[in-house]
Amino acid sequence: MSSESLAIIEDRSQIDKLISLARTKRKEDVKPMVIALNNEVGQELASRGLEFKTPEDYGLSGEYLAEEGLKWLRSFPNIKTKDNKNIKEIITYDGISVWWLVDELFYLSPYVFHQVREIVKQVIILDHITKTEDPSMVCYVRNDTPVSRAAEFICKSKNIATVTVTGSHLSGIKRLLSEKLKVIVYKYGPWLQMFVRKACWIVLGRNSKPRMISKKKRVLTFLGEQWVDVYDPLTGQIKKGDLYFDSVFDLLKDDYDIVSVGIPTASYTMKTMKEKAKQQRVIYRPFEHYLNRKVILKSLKASRELHRTCQSLAEREGFRQSLDFHNMPLYDLVKEKLSLLFSRGYLTRAIAVAEMVKCMIEAENPDAILMGDAPIPGREIITAAKSKGIPTVAAMHGANMIPYAPCLNHAPEDIGPDGEATAPYCPITDKFIVNGEYDKDIVVRRARFPEKDVVIGEPRYDILAKADKVFDKEEIFNRLNLDPAKRLVTWMTQSHSYTLQENKRNIAAVYNAMKSLEGVQLVIKLHPGENQKAALYRGNKTLKPTILGGYGAITFELLYASDIVITHYCTTAMEALMLDKPVIVIDFSGKPIQVPYVESGAAIGIYEEDALVSAIEDILYNEEACQRLAKVREKFVSEGNYKPDGQASQRLADLITQMAEGRE
Repeated sequence: MSSESLAIIEDRSQIDKLISLARTKRKEDVKPMVIALNNEVGQELASRGLEFKTPEDYGLSGEYLAEEGLKWLRSFPNIKTKDNKNIKEIITYDGISVWWLVDELFYLSPYVFHQVREIVKQVIILDHITKTEDPSMVCYVRNDTPVSRAAEFICKSKNIATVTVTGSHLSGIKRLLSEKLKVIVYKYGPWLQMFVRKACWIVLGRNSKPRMISKKKRVLTFLGEQWVDVYDPLTGQIKKGDLYFDSVFDLLKDDYDIVSVGIPTASYTMKTMKEKAKQQRVIYRPFEHYLNRKVILKSLKASRELHRTCQSLAEREGFRQSLDFHNMPLYDLVKEKLSLLFSRGYLTRAIAVAEMVKCMIEAENPDAILMGDAPIPGREIITAAKSKGIPTVAAMHGANMIPYAPCLNHAPEDIGPDGEATAPYCPITDKFIVNGEYDKDIVVRRARFPEKDVVIGEPRYDILAKADKVFDKEEIFNRLNLDPAKRLVTWMTQSHSYTLQENKRNIAAVYNAMKSLEGVQLVIKLHPGENQKAALYRGNKTLKPTILGGYGAITFELLYASDIVITHYCTTAMEALMLDKPVIVIDFSGKPIQVPYVESGAAIGIYEEDALVSAIEDILYNEEACQRLAKVREKFVSEGNYKPDGQASQRLADLITQMAEGRE
């Protein structure tokens, strides 16, 4: 097949210009081929009666693209490029491979430069389409998006002529200035945050040496600063505590000293530090407690030599070629991100974190470490702990895992045969806590954890096993000023995960759907990571829903009281299913992520705005459809081993005790 011209469209605003441009440049007897890169563009083209194709028409599903990108990410670091060594072996600090401290940021972080994952994805798409269509010319909007960069790269490598629509010079200047500012913030912003938290800790008078402890054994927990209202699964009462492991603390505190080391989270305030410092249940310290002059000087000195090693490697043709993908040289497309992560500014911070971890373990001398599943600074902790023979256990952050996260995908050679944490191997904990069989399969099959070291059951969901005894729907409605005569739809939002345009579209879709329904009220529960002022939601005046923010108990209360839960790809979707609530997952991006609860039919996936109203009506008023959904939901929760039994806290406490007592 051969097309005279190909129009690559990634946004509705580009349609008229690019199609017009493609038509003026084509031969009379050959139609331009229009490629819609997302659902939004496809819908607009279809409404105009225009012919087009999508990546899916070429067999390029989201799953295929995700898998191909991960294959590349996990293959090139294993290619020998210098002295018969690969990047994991060449760039090391104190035994740990620095690659494992940056791989997640390199592939996923959209800050400063575009996601490498998205760039690689667009390269795969456009490479495949140009091979199939064999165009003599490609039309696209020339800007700084991954699509534009991939189109320029593909056309240049294949000698395909291009005709472009160029953005304004002013926007280009703004982007450049913004980029330079972001680089500075990325390199040095975390240092400012650390110094401020250190200063606050000193002002609180808590920066002294660890107090004398009488008990023999000690458990160290390393978690985000999430000290919130939580339910006590034993009494059913609300108290201040750790969001994830508070119930485990209660079971361990009589026999162990618990040291809780906190790192800042999106919802963190200095009030959190004060509250945690005053309570007596656990020994609290912010991670910055271990920042000192020696750490700073050592990281400055070590980063100089490490930066030289990185520069030397980047100059080698063999290393640049190792990043080739399907014989396409990708180095030029990702070199900015590599340069940032291997800059002296970033390396200094990475080394400082590793040194702070060593200071922490030396000072606290724990017999076991309980931590979250974040790779950074988790991998530094694992490395330092294993060097001291200290057992570690990590618990997953959310209620369901997305299988295409880099930290859950490893090549066979990435994991040491005996769980070694030194280069070139990726540090992994001795035990890993997951929430169900689906997650266990991912951790074992994709992340390559030994099956015997993966344990099912997340402590914070113990309270859900006795939800009917603890929660009172009438009391929740009264407290939140909700109308008991109306059905409750709760929207668990995630605006920080979407673009401004996508957020406005999501809000308009939900608000318009709610306006068309009678006897229904909407509550918006903000994700803790998004702007708690809710300006986006209040800015749309077509509806005035109840808007709530924060962490902790309120989330479970709302889920329990809801008739329908609307969400995106969020932890709350699985939590709602555990409470036997109908779930609608919305995604109007045209690039829906495949998650098991939607694939199985336990939750309803809605990918077009017009379908939302009918989905809500089916759940509320179609008894047959509602019962059918309930059966699938029950089967999914049961077969996936997601149903809380109320004993996960005890199992984890027993596991930690076993590990701590077994330490040599």
